[in-house]
Amino acid sequence: LFSVPAGAGAAVLEEQWVEWLGARVLPFVATVGAHNFRALKQGDKRLAIALVNASDSDMVHEQQVQLAGHAREFGPQFQFGWMDGVDRAEYLEWHFGIEVTRALPSILVIETRENSATDRHFRAYNGTAALAG
Repeated sequence: LFSVPAGAGAAVLEEQWVEWLGARVLPFVATVGAHNFRALKQGDKRLAIALVNASDSDMVHEQQVQLAGHAREFGPQFQFGWMDGVDRAEYLEWHFGIEVTRALPSILVIETRENSATDRHFRAYNGTAALAG
């Protein structure tokens, strides 16, 4: 159980919350956006991001369920999250060459170590976020 430290400021609370979450055995699937993408990309695990249309609640839910399963299976190797591909379409096309209008839902796997030349994009078939090898 996470307990809020008395008188803790927002920054301290966020830091302790992230530390507490990191220590949990259960998989953590983050919402990925401009606010945390850089920090997640600099981690020591590959970053697997489900690209979805956030206005399609069924798509988002299906991908979150799929990612939670992948996180349980591949957790030691990957950090998992989901991103609104429609909202970030220009960024995804510019940096990764992904034409989002044709690619939702899909998985973007980012090599977070020094060599980012191994970044991969996998189309999710039949609405599932399957990790390809």
